[in-house]
Amino acid sequence: MDGVIYIEDRPIKGAKELFQKLKDSGKGYVFMTNNSQYSVPACLRRLKSMGIEVEPDQIISSARVTAHYVRDTFGKGKVTTYVIGSNACKAEMEQAGIKVLSGEEGKKADLVIVGLDVNFSYKKLRIASLAIRNGAAFIGTNADAAFPGTEGVYPGAGSLIAALEASTGQKATSIGKPARPMLDAALKYFGNNGQKTLIVGDRLDTDILMGNLFGIDTAMVLTGINTRKDVESSSARPTYILDGIWSLLEVEGPGPMAGGVPYQEEIFVSMPGVAQNNQPE
Repeated sequence: MDGVIYIEDRPIKGAKELFQKLKDSGKGYVFMTNNSQYSVPACLRRLKSMGIEVEPDQIISSARVTAHYVRDTFGKGKVTTYVIGSNACKAEMEQAGIKVLSGEEGKKADLVIVGLDVNFSYKKLRIASLAIRNGAAFIGTNADAAFPGTEGVYPGAGSLIAALEASTGQKATSIGKPARPMLDAALKYFGNNGQKTLIVGDRLDTDILMGNLFGIDTAMVLTGINTRKDVESSSARPTYILDGIWSLLEVEGPGPMAGGVPYQEEIFVSMPGVAQNNQPE
């Protein structure tokens, strides 16, 4: 959410008003987050503190989508996992019926799942590396190398995945944006194929790239990671570039509207996270 909905604990102008307007007009919206360290309830509380009320199934998190992907691909209760990630990420696996191994037992896991882990260590890297070399499948919740924090830009899950890829020579299967499983989870909520849908985000390499890959219009906001200048050197191209999410308040009906933003039936909103010093829920 940071850089799109808020910056640190300060809501970005127009966020509360936009989602109230969408709700009042019957337009659907979901929040997609690649940050696997927070639980869905934690995301809901953060939004509620800013006056934005949403239902749990409107939060599409990479941790939950990864858990469902593993369950649907390998079977509920059929595989064991070693998770490099937060307690919330491990809980998502367990709630999906996936057994999580801890400590040295992780070397025997059928799958290694890597998300954002603020307590990452050499020990975890060693255990995961041995498991993969022993034949475990290698899955990443998302490939974001970095994300915005209160002190600047922090290492993301992609940085941890890169370390494991280097030590094993194996490439991870990434589930989060811009990969298809995240999009499918959002489209399942809407019950459509992405027509009359807009993806709003601040990152070219995830939010905008997802739209490009699957033929969905995108709007990049300039309140987060990427700038207008970044677009010039990127292969990912937004359909629209907005000063901020408040620009969407100008949209009133079908056809091109103020600022070149069209009327849409559904909106996906990117939710990059902010790291905390304590262990996330």
